[in-house]
Amino acid sequence: DCGPGTLQLGFTYDAIIVQSISPSTGLKTGGTFVTIVGRGFRPDCTVRIGDENDESVTVDCLWWQYVSYSTMYAITPPYPKGGDFDVIVRDSYGVEGILDKGFHYRSEPVLTSVTPTTGPMKGGFMVTVWGDDFLPGATMYIGSGCKWVSLVCGAFFCVVKGMLEPTPPGVYDVIVSNLDGGTGTLVDGFTVYTGYCYESVGSGNWDV
Repeated sequence: DCGPGTLQLGFTYDAIIVQSISPSTGLKTGGTFVTIVGRGFRPDCTVRIGDENDESVTVDCLWWQYVSYSTMYAITPPYPKGGDFDVIVRDSYGVEGILDKGFHYRSEPVLTSVTPTTGPMKGGFMVTVWGDDFLPGATMYIGSGCKWVSLVCGAFFCVVKGMLEPTPPGVYDVIVSNLDGGTGTLVDGFTVYTGYCYESVGSGNWDV
């Protein structure tokens, strides 16, 4: 006849380890379907993205699903800024695994205006694009492209400047691309004219 007994520390949960996330980059608006690979995953695990040391900037994924001991699916949440952030898988007991800076939110440039809005096909003049979320190293494209692109940002503004290359006449989108792959477009934002052109004094535009 055996009475009750206790085996102290007789059961151990495997540690949660996050090894990879694919894809490892997505838009700040969220909605990227990702596959997380590791080990120690359990049905009660949740998936979050942010900073392991700051709960205030750590956000639950829009959706997640336990697949197996080594795989989980998730849909990334919207995030207020671009950059590299931790991927955190946590169970209901608070045990968690972290992939440090495992997911990159791309900064999508927002283009608000361009000055001037027209110019001659020979190129060789500066174009300024106003907007937000431009990153160092951003490039600007209008027609055949722009050279000598530079970025200037202040407390309340951000502009990209570039010199237009010779470009055939037509109406072109203005495109700014960040090095992290984020791209913004001002549709039909610039018109290239043929013939001899001059700039109207103070207008910022070119007239035929």
